Amino acid sequence: MKSISNKNYIILLLLVFIILFGSNTLITWLVGLPRGDLVRIGKFSENQFSYLPAEYPMPTREVKRSDIAVLGDSFSRPHIWQTQASSTLKEDITTYDYHDVGCPANFFDWVTNELKPKVLVIQVVERMFPQFSETRTCPDTPPKIRPYEIPENLKPKSSYQKLFQQDLFFNISAVRNRLNINQKKSFISSKVINSPLKRSDLFSNPKSNRLLYLKDDLNKFKWSQEEIDASINGLLIIKNQFKAERIQLIVVVIPDKLSIYEDDLLEGPQQESSIHERLYKENLSLLNLKKEFKKIRFEQKDLYAPNDSHLSVEGYQYLGKLIADQIKYLK
Repeated sequence: MKSISNKNYIILLLLVFIILFGSNTLITWLVGLPRGDLVRIGKFSENQFSYLPAEYPMPTREVKRSDIAVLGDSFSRPHIWQTQASSTLKEDITTYDYHDVGCPANFFDWVTNELKPKVLVIQVVERMFPQFSETRTCPDTPPKIRPYEIPENLKPKSSYQKLFQQDLFFNISAVRNRLNINQKKSFISSKVINSPLKRSDLFSNPKSNRLLYLKDDLNKFKWSQEEIDASINGLLIIKNQFKAERIQLIVVVIPDKLSIYEDDLLEGPQQESSIHERLYKENLSLLNLKKEFKKIRFEQKDLYAPNDSHLSVEGYQYLGKLIADQIKYLK
């Protein structure tokens, strides 16, 4: 009798496991496998904010040294805008990542004394702009410099295996957020803000009347004038350092997603960031990138990926053309 009870108990556990496993797989199919960082961090339904470009460009070959060098962050890692700029200019571009170069001041000294490119592009996302106020405070240690490894294929990998592995708690949150999205107001989920838009023609995803963006995009409204001035001065010091060695500097501050779509929000920040105008006036950038992006967002659907804090493939290609035009002008 006892053995039968144990057997039934095991069968019951097995049934519970099958039900939970099957339910989780079904929910995963409903909400989708997260591809974009905003969907992943905020625990939203990928199926509501999915983005699939028509095609992914083939990345240019890896180059150890070239006349055009880039210091960039996650916006430069896919190597899409560099591929476009390289194709436009018919020149090679070498990319370095902030995570790989150590302290910025030591890297800039290495660029001046050893690399000596004709042009250095410093790319940074807007929310990280204040870091340039501290570019000279570095330990006196030589940097370990290596170019960023270019991905062989820009298309993100997908696997049906993940359909059966997705976190149950992620799925529960994604379902909850899927229901909350029908409210005509903003809400926050795990450092990501989901806000209603005035229009639905800016993105191609099913829920194109909503905008996902990082809560950190709001930080710029708290910056003091002293912080902004210190960062501008830090970049001017770098520019003068390069000028002495005939190295041209281009500063590319990519606007936060909120900065481009803030006027389209049904509710939200009414403030404006003046960083891009300052960069233009100080001749650190040859164009106001924020103004260019805000102008093109009506013509280029999915300028930023609906599910991500980064640009879409089309957005990166547009950026590459703009940067190539700046480099042409300087040369």
